[in-house]
Amino acid sequence: MHGHALADPQPYRAHFALLTQLVAAEPDTAAARDPRGGHTEVGAGGDHRLFETAYEVDDEHVLGKPDDRVRHELARSVEGDLAAAVDLDHGRAAAVDGPLVGLGALAGGVGRWVLQEEHGVGARTGDDLGVDPSLDLPRVEVVDRVIADADVTLAEGSFDLKLRSGFDGDYLGFYRNDVYKAGIQQDTQMQGMSVFAGYQLGRGSYPSYDGKLQTDSLGQYTTGARLPLLRDREIDSRRAALQKSLIGRRVAELGVDQQRLVIIQFATRRYYDWIAAGRRFRAARDVLRVAEQRDSQLKEANQLGQIPAIDVTDNLRAILTRRSTLVEAERALQLAAIELSLFYRDASGEPVLPESAQLPPDFPAIQALSEDRLRDDIDLALRRRPEIQRFAAQRDQVDVDRRLARNQLLPNVDTQIAFVRETGDRIVRRGPNDLIASIIFDLPYQRRQAKGRELAALARINQFDQRERFARDTITAEVRDAYSALIAAFRRAEVLAQELDVTRQLEEAERVRFNLGDGNLFLVNLREQATFDTEIKQVSALNEYFRALALYEFSIAEALRARP
Repeated sequence: MHGHALADPQPYRAHFALLTQLVAAEPDTAAARDPRGGHTEVGAGGDHRLFETAYEVDDEHVLGKPDDRVRHELARSVEGDLAAAVDLDHGRAAAVDGPLVGLGALAGGVGRWVLQEEHGVGARTGDDLGVDPSLDLPRVEVVDRVIADADVTLAEGSFDLKLRSGFDGDYLGFYRNDVYKAGIQQDTQMQGMSVFAGYQLGRGSYPSYDGKLQTDSLGQYTTGARLPLLRDREIDSRRAALQKSLIGRRVAELGVDQQRLVIIQFATRRYYDWIAAGRRFRAARDVLRVAEQRDSQLKEANQLGQIPAIDVTDNLRAILTRRSTLVEAERALQLAAIELSLFYRDASGEPVLPESAQLPPDFPAIQALSEDRLRDDIDLALRRRPEIQRFAAQRDQVDVDRRLARNQLLPNVDTQIAFVRETGDRIVRRGPNDLIASIIFDLPYQRRQAKGRELAALARINQFDQRERFARDTITAEVRDAYSALIAAFRRAEVLAQELDVTRQLEEAERVRFNLGDGNLFLVNLREQATFDTEIKQVSALNEYFRALALYEFSIAEALRARP
């Protein structure tokens, strides 16, 4: 387990990471919010160590944000951060339960849309940024998907063509003979039928009880088919294994979808953190420039005896304080660029540090979501989220076991038909052509194994039904909570935009009073600081809005919209 890189108030808490167990096959649903309550984010984000071992989300600052504070106002906890709807299933049997072996370029396309395209206003992050059409999951290799493919190949191996051959010789007894045998058998998935063909050549003398081993001079050819009539006709163990392995491949693909959602949310948040850090840097630079430009004017006024020397000193103090703030803001911008470089890569997959010149001038415009949109998106989330589909796939796997167990309760009644042809000089009395039909009956009387397997399968199906219902309720709650957080962030950003306009008007009015000799520098500095602080809060509010929007899109699996 690991916490934040700096000053985490609860360093023992687990945080999201990318390169571990992806998704267990029987996932538990996590609470929509941390039941212990939110925690103010003091230090650097929980995803600073992107490739650590925990894949469990358990608190509100799940994806964190860079430690890009300026004067203790630049880092805030993001209201509405949700835990992911999936965590590990405490080691239960899993069709998908393993680590990623490589991630390649995490999201190479993100750099192209965030750094080169215009950012329009859309209803979703994907519309604003082109996340879904431009962002790829390049070269994501999941061990479980490879294993799932191997399981499919293994199950298909049960239907491989079988070649058999042999030789028997009897030389020391009264009857001396040689028998050569060769044959092929092909089991099929068509109602459990198998077809076969063979060749046999018997030479020498045979006792009457082994007369079937003797053939005409050129041997005996056989071809035929075997078909189950009851047990193993609808389904058998080989077809059941193949069906379950194919479903297992689907479960592994759903794990990749879940990983895709996580990566896109990481990339989106890191991008907006970078924009916010750029806005804070520009604000710190602008407020410093104002004080530096005023410095020469104040020194000249002091020399003319118009203002006391203490005003020059006070302005120098403001310059030094603002230079310190600018250094902090510059460091925060560098950190945000470094974190974004994990998702912005060149053609060879190497991280590329985005330049400050590539920063967009501002955030995209914000907009609220309607209640009607919320209801529609809840339905979309229930159709798209990989967790729900995974429950359905796992239930289908168990249903295969149930159908197999029920089939094994039937008696085994197999029919077989074979055509036999003798060739060469006539030696044996049978043939030369024979058509042999047979029927085989077999029935274990108690059949307790099949009954036990059926009861176990029914219990597990019921268990999956209950888990799916709870997962649906949890996802609904997550979408509603993310919507609530998004609306709150929108309202806060709107209010702070108005507050910033008012503080700028007050700042300008105070500056005019000072220039007219009716005010003092202390009040001017206070107004400038108030404007700066409000602008920083407004930037944080906008960043919070887009982080909440990214979380909302994660909750409705917007990145999977092409596959509703």
